This record gives sequence, structure tokens and C-alpha cells, in this order.
Amino acid sequence: MQLITKQTPRFIVAEKPYGMTTHKVDDYKNGFKEFLEEKTGLELAIVSRLDQTTSGLILFPLKAFGGEINSLWQNDACTKTYLFVTDRKINSSETSIEVKSFIDQKGSEKIWHSDRTRTPNAFSHFTFLKTINTETGPLYLWQAQIKTGKTHQIRLHALDLGMPILGDSLYSGTPYFRICLHASELKIGSETFISASPFEDMANPYYPLIAEFEKRSRLYTIDNSECFRWIHTEVSNVLLDQYGENLFFYVYFGTTETAAMKQKTDVPKLKIETIEQAKSVGAWISSYFQKSLFLKPMYDRGKAPQKNELLRYEFADKKWNEEFAPLEWTATENGLKFKLKSHQGQSPGLFLDQRENRKWVLVNAKEKSVLNLFSYTSGFSACAAAGEAKDVTTVDLSKSFIEWSKENFALNDLPAVPQYQFWSADTMHFMKGAINKNRKWDLIICDPPTFGRSDKGVFQIEKDIDLLLQNCFQCLNPGGQILFSTNFEKWNTEGLYQHVRKALPEKKFKFVLKKTPYQSLDFDFPNQNPKMKSIFIKKIV
Repeated sequence: MQLITKQTPRFIVAEKPYGMTTHKVDDYKNGFKEFLEEKTGLELAIVSRLDQTTSGLILFPLKAFGGEINSLWQNDACTKTYLFVTDRKINSSETSIEVKSFIDQKGSEKIWHSDRTRTPNAFSHFTFLKTINTETGPLYLWQAQIKTGKTHQIRLHALDLGMPILGDSLYSGTPYFRICLHASELKIGSETFISASPFEDMANPYYPLIAEFEKRSRLYTIDNSECFRWIHTEVSNVLLDQYGENLFFYVYFGTTETAAMKQKTDVPKLKIETIEQAKSVGAWISSYFQKSLFLKPMYDRGKAPQKNELLRYEFADKKWNEEFAPLEWTATENGLKFKLKSHQGQSPGLFLDQRENRKWVLVNAKEKSVLNLFSYTSGFSACAAAGEAKDVTTVDLSKSFIEWSKENFALNDLPAVPQYQFWSADTMHFMKGAINKNRKWDLIICDPPTFGRSDKGVFQIEKDIDLLLQNCFQCLNPGGQILFSTNFEKWNTEGLYQHVRKALPEKKFKFVLKKTPYQSLDFDFPNQNPKMKSIFIKKIV
């Protein structure tokens, strides 16, 4: 999996996805600039900005060239071209229109205004490109070139002409799942960068899905053997994961927040309400990716009969198979192989939201003593071992997951040696024993469930986080780190930091908190509140 950027000696050009801010909003919500800085290791400056709702090409100078590029940007040495879609037909036969106005912000309002009676400070040129006929009526694709860079300039000038941009409800546009505005071409000096239109498939009834697939394809090159999330709460009551040669299609039936996912508008976005609808969409997805697909219905607890239902669409045969033997296959992540299995609950064996944290362990585990708690199938343990950790201790309550973990080690040619230990044990009980024996590690990975039950008792993250973190801290060598993560829905990232500080009061525990790597952009953006929250806790005494 490779992040797609175009880098020159002076700047980087990349495609910002819609829904992501250009730069940092607050301490817990960074933007595209900060994401690129972390992933590329470069220090970047800002000369251009795109609205959070706008997609397309954006340029970040390397910091050493910030002044030079900013001078070019401000002195008309750059040409910026956009595409936008409207569902309003203007009362004119003109296909090429010049728009001039004075744009400013009145008072403390966050809304900008365009006044065509005042001396203009904003200049745009609109060119009609084509009509897109859809089931719900015609849409109109326009090109916009701007000679100035006033805030919301294209959006306001489109409104001035009576054709507000589709999805731009702030400026009278018809509600849609996104604002249909895209930065399609950027010229700076003698260099030209082009981004293909994301609006070509708008006539397809599955366009909301296609938009997500295409958005991710503009960000990453994905190998067929790799693991990747293609839909993450943006479109409907579904998730879609690629696990190498197979797709997992989760459809949530019910009315809870989890089942409804995170739809933030009233726009219909392919809501799936029956198994038959899910099968129809699943068959189309299988054809789109040319991969076989597992359909996993997810029911609200107490709202529908609890089922471990799993259906399979065979791409080669173009048919559904509702009764099939458990299947096993392998897929790759960060260059390592992992065994995947159907009929194993909600996941086939790898939680993809931990990809970047696993990569960090792979790169940083060398010569460290590593403990992996609540290990599941031991993706973290395999990364630590492959990263030349001094020793790796793996703990999970499930004997079957421990055996699965050993399979993952074998897949990656990691030998059965004494320094790789596997324990089928209750984590809290294991920690007590480790403390009594004064066992210590350099890196402890702790990704507990929200709720768990064993013969030793019941684990609840809200109730047990203090003791869990305190036990982990006692088992850390000086300078060691805890990589702690949780999917507990009641906490956001800031809340997790607060709970850690409460569990480890400063008078008794000396540590610093550090941010973990940003997730890949197939999951939550840095400016969003992620479902999976994680943190580094580094022991300084």
C-alpha cells in the first residue's frame, strides 16, 4: 500500500479528499498538511487551501521554499481550475461566463457574501462542459477558472448565477452527500498537474459507493493481496473491507447509532434495509472489484435474533452460496502475511484500523522486549518479531487465537524459539503474576475489549482501565512505552488522554504521553473523532 503524491524538489502535490481539512484545527484534530508531513517525513508550508468539503489537487511547498512558492502563488504565476456540478439550469444559453464581484465576510458571521454592485475583488470564469442525465433528473458539469483566491469564491459566484453547487447547503445548494466541487488542474510555472473528474459516474445509482472507492484510489495504490477498508461509515449502514482475494461486506440492520453508522445529512445514501437489498449491492460490489465477497449481516442486540450468519458471493460463478464450508486464505499487510478465516465472528482475523500502529511496531521493535496483551491473532506480535525484537510475549484468553497466532508466525518464517512465548491466559491474571515475578518489558501493547468474560471474572474497560494501566506501568522498564488503544465508543481521543492521566496520577507515576501514528486515510481522517483511539505512554522513571 503506497501513498500517492507528486513530489518536486520544491513542493508536493497531492489529492485532498473531501471531508478533510487542509491543516490543523486543534491539538486533537490535524489536517492533510500534518498527515503528509508525518507520512513523508518532510516539513511543509501552506500557500493554498481547499475547503474541508472540496476535493482535488493541493500544493504544499517544502518549508525551505515556502516564500518562493508563495510569491509565485500571489503573482499570478499559478492557474487553478476546478470542476463543479449543479442541478440547476441557468436562464441563459451562454456556455462561457465571466463573473466578477466583491467578496467579504460581514460581521462575526461565518458566511461569506458576494456583492456584484461594488468594485470587484474576485474574478471567475465558468465554462459549461456537459449534462449528466440521472434517474432523478439532469445534472450540469461546469469548469471554473479563478484569477483570485477569495474564500468560497466559486461557491458564491455559482450562487450569483442561480446555479448553486450540488451539496452546498450553506449557499442554497440541494443537499447531497458531498459538495460537488473538485480542484482538477494546477499550473505553477512550467509544471502542470491534472486530476481526473470524480463526477463521471454520477448517473450510476451506486455512485455514492463509487465515490468512496475512487476517493481512496486517488490516495493509495492497493495491491490485490493487501488488506484495506473501502467504505468506513461514510455512505450507508455498511463497512467494506478487502482482505486480499476476498471482500468482507458488513451490513448493519437496526436503529442504534452503531447500526446507523455516522450519516450526518438527510441525503439518502444507499440505505440497505433487507437482506435481499444487501445481496444485490454485494453482488454489484463483487463485480466492481472482481473479487468474491462475504456478506456479514450485523443485528442490533435485542432487536433481532442473534445469528452468526455469513453468505458468500462467488465472483467466478456470479451467484450466492449460503451454505459453504469454512474457508482459509492469506493476505498481506506491511509486507507480512496473515492467515484469514471465515466463520470466525465479526473479523476474519485482522483488525485493519491498527495497521499504522502495527507498522510502527514493525519499525521500532528492534532489540526490545515486547509484551502483547489481548493479542487476538497476534498481528502486533508478528510485527515485533519480524522487526527483530529481543523477545516477544503474547497473551490472549482464547486457546484457538493463540494457535492462530502461531500460524501467523509460521507464515512469516518466524521460528518456534524460546524468545517467542505464547500464553493462553486471562490478561489481568497474567499481569498479577508478572508483577509478582518482577517481569518487565520495553514495549507493552494493550488493546483491550470494551467488555470480556473469563473464569477469572468480567472485564469492563470503564471499570478496569485504572488497574490495567497501573499493572502495565509496573511491568515497564525505565524508558519503556505502553501502546494503549481502545474502541470504546463513549470516549474520544481527548477523553482517552484524560482517563490515562486519572489512572496514572503524576505524584506516583512519571510519564509522558505521545501521539500514535495517524491512521491511513481509508479510516477516520485526522480532523475527525476516530472510533479507534490510541496513545503512547512513555515511562521516564
